[in-house]
Amino acid sequence: MEKISYGLEDVELDRKALAEHMEIHEAAKVLGRKGGSVKSEKKAAAARENGKKGGRPRKKEVLNDETRVES
Repeated sequence: MEKISYGLEDVELDRKALAEHMEIHEAAKVLGRKGGSVKSEKKAAAARENGKKGGRPRKKEVLNDETRVES
């Protein structure tokens, strides 16, 4: 097993484990992106329900410490 050492006695990383972790993380990002862009009847229905509740709250813009205005 090949290890990477950064000059700290208590820290060693297994290069293979690190590579596997990075591959899994990248795969999860890709799958999340694909899942978020899917159009389905379930997602459309959920969006309609959220719209009935007022939808996404507007962002508030801070003019000064006392005044807040919806943009």
